[in-house]
Amino acid sequence: MTAELNLGEIPFFWRTSPVPGENGGLPLSLPFTATFDENYGLIRQKFSSKVALELDSAYKLGSEIAGLMDAEGIGRIYADDFLKFVLQHADHLKNTKALEIGSGTGFFLKLLKENGFKNLVGVEPSESLSQKHKSQDIQIFNGFFPVSNVDQASDLIISYGVLEHIYDLKDFLKSIHSNLQSNGLFIGSVPNCKSYISNGDISMFFHEHWNYFDTKSLSSLLSSFNFEIVDFYHSSAAGALYFVCRKSKGVQKTKPDLEEFEHFKRKARRALQSFEKYFRIVIGNKKKLGVYVPARAMNYLSSLGYRDFLLFDDNHTILNTYYPGLNTPVLARQSLIQNPPEELLIMSSTFGLKIKNEIQSSIPNTTIWLLDEIIEQKFLKGPVI
Repeated sequence: MTAELNLGEIPFFWRTSPVPGENGGLPLSLPFTATFDENYGLIRQKFSSKVALELDSAYKLGSEIAGLMDAEGIGRIYADDFLKFVLQHADHLKNTKALEIGSGTGFFLKLLKENGFKNLVGVEPSESLSQKHKSQDIQIFNGFFPVSNVDQASDLIISYGVLEHIYDLKDFLKSIHSNLQSNGLFIGSVPNCKSYISNGDISMFFHEHWNYFDTKSLSSLLSSFNFEIVDFYHSSAAGALYFVCRKSKGVQKTKPDLEEFEHFKRKARRALQSFEKYFRIVIGNKKKLGVYVPARAMNYLSSLGYRDFLLFDDNHTILNTYYPGLNTPVLARQSLIQNPPEELLIMSSTFGLKIKNEIQSSIPNTTIWLLDEIIEQKFLKGPVI
């Protein structure tokens, strides 16, 4: 058995572009191979020096992949939800030093300050994002964690949407462990990939993400570096897996199961075949198709050579912009309602049913499909009402 799944080239997504066919001077697509790390039972992106080099450029330019906590829109929902989890576990640490790794625009640090945390420090690789901290009276270091010649010893270390971006997990987690005070807490969030892994859904793959976690693999990874899990929380609001852990004295390892990855590979190939069947039917019938949450559709559309469907999203920051490799701009929900396609594919595993319930009555003549329904080939049996 080969513990790899080669997808060829998929879009290199780090932000949307104001014009089609442009990606901020970075490639429109790059190779992607998924592999299995038997040390932690973890699905990972196979290392590529080319990908790593382009990612370094993207981070310095200021990656804008969806999931950034911010003051409005979906970013505010993410921030408020994660804040509740942090306050639940770390309220007693308000008077100690707190460090956020990957502090982005600084909005979450601002929230912590408003909630009584007094000694806040951030580390952010993007200079353009880290500049926004200056007016908030919070100390920010521009660079990748750990920043050299800076005291980062803390009682609370926070990383939201960071661990999935780290290729060198060993050095990164050892640095967190060494900078965490003996009675401190490490609190973080990663995308919850459980359903994607179970369904063989390749929409979870982005070049920025080296690691694809579920509870089992995340627990195995953290315990391998002397962290004891205090709590896991599956956030439906963010489609994320929140965790809180502290230093432990011993290493506890679980035995990985390679067959789980083989199962994922089989399901992934079937999912690609399902999408190909669906697109052929739509094109053969000359139907107008819309795709909701196009970030989750890029890999399928590009892998199968389709590029010109209507694209819709609720994220106002990407409206009228273009995803790499796709030739149509992202439109708002109102555009969908005003000019509905004959079929609509909703690609969000987390919010798909919610979106469908909200828009269905406004587009009664449009056949709506959810991601899982395409993978399960329900379109061969007719729409699910």
